[in-house]
Amino acid sequence: MGRSCPDLALPPVEALAPLEAPETRALLPEVAHRAVPPEGPATGCPTGGPSASAPSTGESPAPVPSPRRPEPAATAPAAEPDGGPRPFGAPGTREQRRDPELRRAFGALLRDLTGSEILTQQAVTLLRSVVDRSTAGSGTAPDEDAVAATALLEDLGRDLAAAQARLEEAEAAHQEEQLERALAEQARLEAERRLRELQRRVQRSGVEIDAWSTAPADEDEAVPATTAELLERLAAGRLARVVFTGDPARALELDDVVHTGLHVQRTWEALLALRDYAAAKADGSVDSDVQGYLERTPDGMCSWPAGRHARGESSTVQNDPRLRAPRLLPVPVEVDPSGRAPMWAHMKLLSLGQTSPRLHYLDDTRRTGRVYVGYVGRHLPNTQTS
Repeated sequence: MGRSCPDLALPPVEALAPLEAPETRALLPEVAHRAVPPEGPATGCPTGGPSASAPSTGESPAPVPSPRRPEPAATAPAAEPDGGPRPFGAPGTREQRRDPELRRAFGALLRDLTGSEILTQQAVTLLRSVVDRSTAGSGTAPDEDAVAATALLEDLGRDLAAAQARLEEAEAAHQEEQLERALAEQARLEAERRLRELQRRVQRSGVEIDAWSTAPADEDEAVPATTAELLERLAAGRLARVVFTGDPARALELDDVVHTGLHVQRTWEALLALRDYAAAKADGSVDSDVQGYLERTPDGMCSWPAGRHARGESSTVQNDPRLRAPRLLPVPVEVDPSGRAPMWAHMKLLSLGQTSPRLHYLDDTRRTGRVYVGYVGRHLPNTQTS
């Protein structure tokens, strides 16, 4: 039976800060209301003008001119200061609708209507209904202010939906990571239980060995402290028959996603399993592929859960140029003259939503006797990637 390597306890679980919803505050600009001169009665006469009951003088009354609104004085448009707040009188660009002054005014209006400046989907719906009712009540086409306000509401609604999606994904990733750590802790406790049982059997058998002594740690199998240290070991050839050809920057990105460091341990365990697989193929003790080795790992060799290994990708991924290209990864020219080869097989390091880290490799043990690891990093694009 294969051993799960390295036989080390996980680092202590640190308290994870509770997730907080991203800032979704938004501010509505003040909308200027235009004054409209009062109109007279339906007869078309100005208020206070001659009426039909006025006494006749025998002369034809002078014609009364129709009331007309005064023409506004022509004024040159005021120049906008560069970099300053822009007026809200026109729909404008997305940048105009995001003006800080406008957003502060929006926050004040939001507080008046809902009692809070926190933007929610219900608040967006309420504000949209206010705009719709205002437009419908006027009986005229919406003016520029209404158009701009509607556009801003649509922008804010999209921003809110995107923020909510990111929050849900982060919460799911947080839960997945906690589950991963719980399973790892369960495996550690089970290993300790089996060790205690073995020690009791040795003591009952009367064999004179110190069953309670701690075996010296194998420095070659000790879990690296960081991703950088792991990459340094690979570059130094510390894992015989395992060659890393990928982009180190993609692996280092995981440090910003998995703050517990669990990805480092999982990556190292997968690499040790590939190392021992290649060694077993070289000495003839194994004649299967990686999946067969993981399902029937020889005693004393490092293994990896067979259920967290994939021999390949779906035909959709292999035949879609957009999904195939990221899996064409670097290899030495003696493996492929083009310097790249498809690496469909991969280890599922962690389950963290769309971020779920993966290790892609090429098994070339039958030709060069090596396993080439062409990628360690975030989950590559697939059919469900947006």
